[in-house]
Amino acid sequence: DIPFVRSSAVSQANPATALEALTDTTPVPLLVDMDPDYQQSLPALVLDVHVHAENEQNRFVLINQKKYRTGDRIQGGATIETIRPDGVVLVHQKRRFLLVPK
Repeated sequence: DIPFVRSSAVSQANPATALEALTDTTPVPLLVDMDPDYQQSLPALVLDVHVHAENEQNRFVLINQKKYRTGDRIQGGATIETIRPDGVVLVHQKRRFLLVPK
């Protein structure tokens, strides 16, 4: 058997490893701007609370009244890639989108 080796270049927290590196200023489309079929592949998502802090360990969001942090998988299968000052970036089906507070 060939042992499984995880490349150190692949982030374990980011399921969409083919995506470019993400910063707080990387353009990410809003969920409402994604195509309707993609939007329908997800449950209704409401960003109830958005806490961005200098220290990443202090960042969290409440989506549909449930608390999440970077790397968590939410209902519907999307993963929280990062919590930025302008909202939360999620990855679903290897595509990023931005969810912002209303």
